[in-house]
Amino acid sequence: MALKRFVAALSICLVLSHFVFTQKALAYINPGTGSLIFQLIIAAALGGAVFLKMYWNKLIHLFKKTTDEEANEQ
Repeated sequence: MALKRFVAALSICLVLSHFVFTQKALAYINPGTGSLIFQLIIAAALGGAVFLKMYWNKLIHLFKKTTDEEANEQ
């Protein structure tokens, strides 16, 4: 049991030291990647808006049903 804890602690220390003692990355994000990320964000926002528009009445009915039931109980 103690050996398993030691191995786990050692592996965690090794992983953390990998992130602490890193060298500079000589990398860049090209303009195509930036525009792809921008398109993904816009698509996710518009998709969420369409989803809410399609199911808006069902969501409202669900919450009204719950509040109506609570009002009838009181």
